[in-house]
Amino acid sequence: MGIGLSLRWKLVGSYLLIVVVVLISVVVLTRYAVQSLFLSYQEAVMARQALGVAHYVVTLYNATGNNWSRVSPIFKETTGLVRGTIWVADKTGSIVLSQAAPPGARLPSRSRIITALKGKSIAGASMSLFRQPGLVWAAVPIWDEGSRNIVGVVYVETALDAPSPPQLGPGGRDHFPLLLVQTASDFVTGVESRLAVTGVIIGLLAVGLGVWLARSITEPIQQLRRAVGRIASGDLTQRVVVQTRDEVGALAHDINLMAERLEGDVTELRRQEQLRRDLVANVSHDLATPLTGIQGFTEALLDGVVSEESERADLHASIYTEVQRLRRLVGDLQDLSSLENGMGHIQPEALQLDGIVDEAIKVERREAEERGITISVNMPEDLAEVWADGDRITQVLFNLIDNAMRYTPAGGQIIVSAHQHGRWVEVVVRDTGLGIPEEELPYVFERFHRVDRSRSHETGGSGLGLAIVKAIILMH
Repeated sequence: MGIGLSLRWKLVGSYLLIVVVVLISVVVLTRYAVQSLFLSYQEAVMARQALGVAHYVVTLYNATGNNWSRVSPIFKETTGLVRGTIWVADKTGSIVLSQAAPPGARLPSRSRIITALKGKSIAGASMSLFRQPGLVWAAVPIWDEGSRNIVGVVYVETALDAPSPPQLGPGGRDHFPLLLVQTASDFVTGVESRLAVTGVIIGLLAVGLGVWLARSITEPIQQLRRAVGRIASGDLTQRVVVQTRDEVGALAHDINLMAERLEGDVTELRRQEQLRRDLVANVSHDLATPLTGIQGFTEALLDGVVSEESERADLHASIYTEVQRLRRLVGDLQDLSSLENGMGHIQPEALQLDGIVDEAIKVERREAEERGITISVNMPEDLAEVWADGDRITQVLFNLIDNAMRYTPAGGQIIVSAHQHGRWVEVVVRDTGLGIPEEELPYVFERFHRVDRSRSHETGGSGLGLAIVKAIILMH
C-alpha cells in the first residue's frame, strides 16, 4: 500500500487553511465595517458642512430682503466650491440656487427636500451596482433667525471617488470647502493593504506554530507506530513511554497493557506447548514400560522358556499387573480429559465430611499398614455440612492420601484434619515424608509432574493424581 501525505503535513495544511479562511473573513468583514464607519463619518461631515452653508445662505437671504433672486449672484460669487454640488430650495421645495452642478445633473430627491422642510436634518449615501459608495449627501433646513421659520433647504452632495480639492491660499474663494480629503475606495484600500501585511505575518506565525503543534501530536504517534511494529515483529517486551495524559497517552497505556497481555498469553502458550510435549513424552514412557514388560512375559510364555506351572502362574500375574497399570493410566487420562474439558459432571448435595474421610481412610489403611505408615484423623465434632459431590470428594481424598503414602517412608505418619473458616471447610492431608522443595510447589498439580525425576513407581504413580484433584476442586 502506498504512503500518502503524512499526518504532520495534513495538520499543518489544515492549520494554514483555517488561517487563510479566517483572514479572508476578517478582510471581508473589516472592509464592510470600515466602509460603513467611513460612510457614517462622511455623512456627518456633509451634515456639518450643509449646516454651515445654511447659516451663510440665511445671512444672505436676510441681507437681500428675503429675495432669492438677489441672493443668487452673491451666492455663486462667494462659494466657488471646487468639489461637490450645492442646491438651495425655497420653502415650497423649488430649487432657487445651485453651485457647481454639472450640466444635466439630476436634481435632489424631492422627498429629501420635503423631509428637510419639516425641520429634520438628514444625510446618507447612495451605492453603486456592486455595492461601492457613489454619492454622499446631506439636506438641512434653513431657519430664519428672526422669525424662527423654515425659509428653505440646503442640499449638498459629492462623489466619494471625486479628486481631493486643491489647497487654496488665504485669498481663495472657497469659503465652504468640503472636508472629504480621501475617497472611500482609497481609505478602504489602505486598510485592506495593512490587513494583507498583517495577514501575511500572522500566516507565517500560524504555519510555524502549526508545524510545532503538528510535531507535538505526530511525534508520540510515530513512537507508538514504531513500538507497535516491534511488537508485531515478535518483540513483546517493547513498551511505550507515556509522556502525556491526553488521548495519545491513553492509547500508549492501552498498547503497553496489550503488550503485557500478549506477552503473558504467548508465555502461557509456550508453557502449554511444552506441557503438550511433556504429555506425549510421559504418556509414551508410561505406556512403554508396562508394554515392554507384557511383551517380555508373553514371549517367555510363547517360547516355552518357562516350563513350571508355578512360574507360568507368576508370569500371568505379572502380565495382569501391567495390564492394570495400563488400565489405570488410560482411565486417569480419560477422567482428567473429561474434567478439564467440562464434560465431567458433579452432583452436589449436603453431606458430612467425617463419613467421607472415614471411608477413604478405611480403603487406604490396609496398604498403609503394609508400608508401615500410620494414618490418623483430626476432625471436630461440630463440623458443618458441606455442599459437594460425595463421590468426587472421595476421589480427591483417595488421590491425596495415596500420594502422601508414596512419599512417606516406613514409620511415618499421615494426618487428615479439617477446619471450618466461615462458610468454608478446609481439609488438609499432611504427612511426615520427604517434603516438596519450594521451587516445585507451583507445578505439583501439573499433569505428569513428579518431584522424583527418576519416575520410580515406588515413589510415584502415573503423575495424574494431583491434576485430577485440581480439576475436581475447580469444578466445585
